[in-house]
Amino acid sequence: ALEPGRVLAGLQLQLPLYLLAVEQALHAHPAGAFYYAIDESVLEGDNPERIREKRLAACRLSGLAVAEEAVLRGMERDLAGKSSTMTQVKLDGGEAALPPELFRSLLIAALREGAGLARDILAGRAPIRPAKDGNRPACDWCEYHSVCLFDTRFPGNRYRHVRPCKKEDLAKRLEGRDTHAPVDR
Repeated sequence: ALEPGRVLAGLQLQLPLYLLAVEQALHAHPAGAFYYAIDESVLEGDNPERIREKRLAACRLSGLAVAEEAVLRGMERDLAGKSSTMTQVKLDGGEAALPPELFRSLLIAALREGAGLARDILAGRAPIRPAKDGNRPACDWCEYHSVCLFDTRFPGNRYRHVRPCKKEDLAKRLEGRDTHAPVDR
């Protein structure tokens, strides 16, 4: 799922940056950002309706949307009950539906984070600071340990801890960040 805390930590920038690129290229207003799981697992059973439900559940979109009734109704036929194509995007203000100004601020925060990372790379700064999301350090699946040699036993080697961010905390986390002005080029 697209999680605001991971966006702010610079770990999930791809979808927000794509949205901003589409917005600029097509002069469109982003309404949501979603991941789609491509699941080719074999679903067994003799009830076609149950198989269809399982397939829909396996392929649900996961992400964030603008919390505007017209937008959400355009994305989903049955927002009142169980969602057939999306997770948690409901008119009742679920975690995945953000107010338009908060959604926009998160996109701009992603742009600023990406721009900062690009400036660091261009300046030759690439500190060894792997992320740790809960109890899962990025090193667990990284193929480049032999290159970076990250080890918490050495001074200065520490994880960047990713703080989860619920919708109600997002505005506070964005406070103090410039999410309105364009990014310097």
